[in-house]
Amino acid sequence: MFEPEADYPLLCEWWRARGKNPPMRELLPKLGVVAHRDGEDAAMGFVFMDNSSPVCFFEVPTARPGLSLADAREAFAAVIGFLKLHTAQLGYVVMYGYTLPALAREARRLGFQKQREGMTMIYSVLKGDDDGHGR
Repeated sequence: MFEPEADYPLLCEWWRARGKNPPMRELLPKLGVVAHRDGEDAAMGFVFMDNSSPVCFFEVPTARPGLSLADAREAFAAVIGFLKLHTAQLGYVVMYGYTLPALAREARRLGFQKQREGMTMIYSVLKGDDDGHGR
């Protein structure tokens, strides 16, 4: 399972190694998992679980930079497999998510279906007058 104190800095390191800004810690759901390969952290993924319908949302799939394609696929499959099994045991019926095209192709190999393209993720910080960008 994802342990925020230990694993969030690693998640940030992996995102920054790719030239990306990591997600805010507050955006990560409580259900997250870290897959290991040869004793090292290899991939992470998270699931938001809706409390009003049996739908959950897969988010923030991230593999360790420098993994071979085969190793990244294997780690990603372990993350998805665990999260699908765990959420199904909790009564969830559908898992969906938005991801990059390369990860979407891999997700289809793992039982996901393509819904649509061209979506943009948006967010707003609901704390005080700050929208998360100092405005």
